[in-house]
Amino acid sequence: MKQLIYRYECLAPFELEDSDGIDFIKYRNGIDAIKYMALLIWHRGIAGYVKDVVKLFTAGRYYFCIVDDNRIVSEVYVVIGKCRFYEVDESAAVLGPVWTDGNMRGKGLATSLLKRTINSLLALGYNTFYIDTSENNPAMQNVIEKCGFGNSAGDYEK
Repeated sequence: MKQLIYRYECLAPFELEDSDGIDFIKYRNGIDAIKYMALLIWHRGIAGYVKDVVKLFTAGRYYFCIVDDNRIVSEVYVVIGKCRFYEVDESAAVLGPVWTDGNMRGKGLATSLLKRTINSLLALGYNTFYIDTSENNPAMQNVIEKCGFGNSAGDYEK
């Protein structure tokens, strides 16, 4: 399946609207994942939670999510300087995968999540971002466009 690759140099944070009771949570390391253990276990199960904690104790990995009514409704993983499918800059943030609960799609959560994630990473000194999606996923392509990525910079077969 053909995946489209997008690259974005972001120099200024996004202006964001209030989120009406929806919480944006940043996991910058394994300690953050332990702090929100109940939320992640409910969402991923014990095995998934343990896997996430191990990932987050690895340097250059982050996890961001939006929580509504004590449930994770949208999430994105971030890896710095590495992608197993295509070459990226050493100091770039690779966003993905992105997931939104099927019952919550079409409400702008993925767009809000990515903009908030980019703002958080800008504050940490990262300004180059990569993301990819299937050529058959127009909804995600629309989200990527709303987040400033522009046209695809390439593609690969997955």
